Amino acid sequence: MKLSGNTILITGGATGIGLELARVLAERGVSGAVFAPDQHGGYLELALPSLRPYIDTRLVLHTAEEYAAYLALFQDPARFDALDREQRFAAVVLTTAYPDLYLGLVRHLAEDPGWRLAYTDGYEVLFLRAGSSIDLSDPRTIGAITDGLITRFGAAPAILAAARLHLARLLIVLGQWQRAEEVLAALDSRAAAGLRARAWLAAGRLTAAEALARILITDDARDVRTLTLLAEGALARGDRAQAAGWLRRAVSVDPYDAEAESLLERIDRECRDRMDR
Repeated sequence: MKLSGNTILITGGATGIGLELARVLAERGVSGAVFAPDQHGGYLELALPSLRPYIDTRLVLHTAEEYAAYLALFQDPARFDALDREQRFAAVVLTTAYPDLYLGLVRHLAEDPGWRLAYTDGYEVLFLRAGSSIDLSDPRTIGAITDGLITRFGAAPAILAAARLHLARLLIVLGQWQRAEEVLAALDSRAAAGLRARAWLAAGRLTAAEALARILITDDARDVRTLTLLAEGALARGDRAQAAGWLRRAVSVDPYDAEAESLLERIDRECRDRMDR
């Protein structure tokens, strides 16, 4: 499930990885190999010389094959496990910002008993091997994260709203739909409504999700994210024909949309499987 939207990226440095996460890594004495998005590797190494990012934007240091393998991790997060056995990462740093390239790996690591979700503000996500995990199912945890966001961004309402959206997206990815709805309750933007529909869809509330999505698509017929959400809802009901119709509309707006392409491939695969039986 893709969770992109018209959000403002929260940045603590030119790279997008915030000073808050660097502080957490320093406080915990993390050193050694770290996996992070390539655009963040250089900043982490500069902020904490004890870290050795696996990759950064100096792509001249890597072969085309290495970079292709790095990108493939995000399309198939299970591939990360083999790389981790080779590199033995001390930490993994990811973000929930658009593009949604990293959300699959966030979910994969959250489900891996070998990793602990050590820190998040909704935008930045830190996994460590040891120590306790923060419990995102606990309303007190979400309250503490939200209070921290208000402290940091309360003087900038637009950034605070974006921070809440990032937190809600993370909670949806990790299956905490009720907590996500609670975070979104403070927002009345179109982006928040889109995420609310995603949360309802993920929770199996198909009727409510599709009803809200239809309102959104009436307001903006070219909203690719809402079109793909409607397609996912139709697929969940077993209506491949309607799903294909929504997706045709999506690709007419953006022929290169990865989510629409993935859903079309899924429909095609399911149709071939049925014909083979």
